[in-house]
Amino acid sequence: MSPKADPQNEFSVTCPHCGFGVYPKLVATFTEANYKHHYIAQCSGRCNHIFFVTRDQDFAASVHNQSGEDVFNSHVYPQNLLQPHRLNETIPYGIRQDFAEAANCRSIEAYKACVTMCRRTIQNCMRDKGAKKDKLLDQIDEIVKDQQIKDIAHSTRIIGNWGAHEQEDDLKKVDWKIAKAILDFTWRILQDLYILPKQLNEIKGTISGRKKKSE
Repeated sequence: MSPKADPQNEFSVTCPHCGFGVYPKLVATFTEANYKHHYIAQCSGRCNHIFFVTRDQDFAASVHNQSGEDVFNSHVYPQNLLQPHRLNETIPYGIRQDFAEAANCRSIEAYKACVTMCRRTIQNCMRDKGAKKDKLLDQIDEIVKDQQIKDIAHSTRIIGNWGAHEQEDDLKKVDWKIAKAILDFTWRILQDLYILPKQLNEIKGTISGRKKKSE
């Protein structure tokens, strides 16, 4: 039965599987109350995957809505995942996949997996940037010039190693705070190695060739 407060059952959400905005096909609906509706939905875009949507009425926005229609907030499950194609295209796609997986691991509280994927992301960055040596320890020293970033990269390497290799370690102590810090740092590495250089080149191209004005 179609919910009374949402007669057309037409709304847009971001598919948690492919990451594109879609008007989903509704497979089944359940009305908990006039202000709360649940849907089993199917992506109408490229992936056709099934997901779950809960829609809650925003009473304050509904009152002030000039059209007189009720306003609903949508909550999609599973949680919206970070898709590689949403990340900056200057980053190689395989590295974007690794980072997106790390971010998604953190979002579902898989903190140990998160730091392991961050380590993988950093190592693939080092290789992509021309590191010749085999071990990540040496690759970081070879590619990263800033000492502070290098020190944090080595700490990330060590924590990531706990997840990549079975051993007596402190992997069980990795919590949301450590995972967030390592994820944020990994994104900083991606910015420094890929995004910022392109931005600086674009700026340089814009202002190059201009003569310095006499003061």
